[in-house]
Amino acid sequence: MAGAGRDFALGALLAVLSAWGIVAAPWLIGKAVNELKRTSTEHLALVALAVAGAGLLTAVLSGAALWLLGRFAAAAGARIRDLLYDHLLVASLDLFRAQPTGQLVARATADVEPIKLLLTGGVSVFAQLAGTIGFAVVVMLLIDPELAGIALIPLPVAIAVQLLYGARTRAATVRAEERRGIVATEAADDVRAARLIFALGLEGRERAQFARAVAALFRGYLRLGRLDAAYGSVLDFIPYVSLGLVLAFGSRGVVDGRISLGEFVTFFGFASILSVASNQVGYFTYLVASAAGSATRVLELLHHPREATGADDADPGGWRGLTLDGVSVTQQGTAAPLEDVDLDIRPGETIAVVGATGAGKSTLLDVVDGLIEPERGEIATGGEHPAGLGLGGLRRLAALGGEGSGLFSMSIADNIAYGRPGATAAEIEAAARRAHADSVVARLPDGYETQVGEEGGRLSGGERQRIALARALLVEPRILLLNNITSSLDPKAANEVLSSLADAAGADRVLTTNDVATLTLADRIVVLEEGRVLCTGTHEELLETCPRYREMVALWEEQ
Repeated sequence: MAGAGRDFALGALLAVLSAWGIVAAPWLIGKAVNELKRTSTEHLALVALAVAGAGLLTAVLSGAALWLLGRFAAAAGARIRDLLYDHLLVASLDLFRAQPTGQLVARATADVEPIKLLLTGGVSVFAQLAGTIGFAVVVMLLIDPELAGIALIPLPVAIAVQLLYGARTRAATVRAEERRGIVATEAADDVRAARLIFALGLEGRERAQFARAVAALFRGYLRLGRLDAAYGSVLDFIPYVSLGLVLAFGSRGVVDGRISLGEFVTFFGFASILSVASNQVGYFTYLVASAAGSATRVLELLHHPREATGADDADPGGWRGLTLDGVSVTQQGTAAPLEDVDLDIRPGETIAVVGATGAGKSTLLDVVDGLIEPERGEIATGGEHPAGLGLGGLRRLAALGGEGSGLFSMSIADNIAYGRPGATAAEIEAAARRAHADSVVARLPDGYETQVGEEGGRLSGGERQRIALARALLVEPRILLLNNITSSLDPKAANEVLSSLADAAGADRVLTTNDVATLTLADRIVVLEEGRVLCTGTHEELLETCPRYREMVALWEEQ
């Protein structure tokens, strides 16, 4: 950004210097008027050339200033987007639970543009205005301080109107940008859920809902337009008051002999420049208000707490399993709560977690995966000398497969290798075979280079699950988390995947399921009830000792 800083400083300086060309013209014309009594007009030709030269100087300096400031704004915009994206990657997951996708995307994209516009056109306008107004006021004071004071009488009124306009525009801009985020969210949700919308025949309802969001955005922009019209008309009128005062009192000064006709022309030219500058101040005020509204939304995102990942560089050394001691999760938005959960995950063990909907199964997997930080309790590696683990350490140990693991809009090979960049084709294919995803790939015309579409939309639910499982297996995690791994598979495919997992070595497995066949893989089964561990044991033991488990198994077998 050092080079960008130089672009900003030099661009602002050139914009200020370009004001010399603007103020030179009235001064030159005034000099020419004072010498009209001469019979020769050669000097007038020189004045005309000088005025044209001043205009050329202004054009060159202004163009160079805009180029340099535009380059700075592009670099600043890229830096802001980098900061936003970097922050999104380390922000607490509460942010993604609380904010719709469209709002987050709008803040990282559309909200940066008004800031860039201010840094380009806004800075150029402000610097040129500062130079123009400064030079004009100094010359006017030198010509006739009394007349200059009269000409500047409307200035405090103009400043007050500008400040009020800026404050009201900023608030309206924030509301309009929020509504634009809502429109983006509606569009993103409809695109993601297009199959469901078509299947249920709800196109009309979604169209009406989107139309309401667009209408609200239209009203927001309409309010901005009304503010522009109301305050803009006042700001357009004020300079004419100044010009009228200059004409009335300045002409009297010429008649009284206090100032020459040329000085009056020069003075009136500067007053005209100030009237144009006043309109440009209105434009600059709008840019500031718009950028301030966007900056408020950007800063809200940047100030959202980062996730405390803890010991994310910790090396667990020889794997000794994982221990959850009194883990409680009670304030995680939509996540089902957990209360005083004690669980030992021993090396090489397969644990099945079962329970009714809302019992806390998925929450438990998220805790082990480092996606939710418990409010109470401790998570540590097992053994005689346990070592506490933060969220980062847990994420290095665990990998998720099954429901909720998701796919990216890229090739099958890239999806499988996502958690292990640099994996060879042979390693990718081996992971696919272990997950029985190779049969899925074999049916596709482009094989492993097949693009799966957004969220894997070109694949079936079962195919997506097997690709996600292959990705988890390629990482070779210490703990493999399997959320309803067979839920979208037909019986044959489910048996293949279960057989593959039963033969897999090197990772502990924690799985949730409603499938009795899957439960037979488990060394232990944990029954959750309203976030608490109700009972633990093997399938056979729980059938004898846990009435709640017997009830659930009976219901599953009837399905």
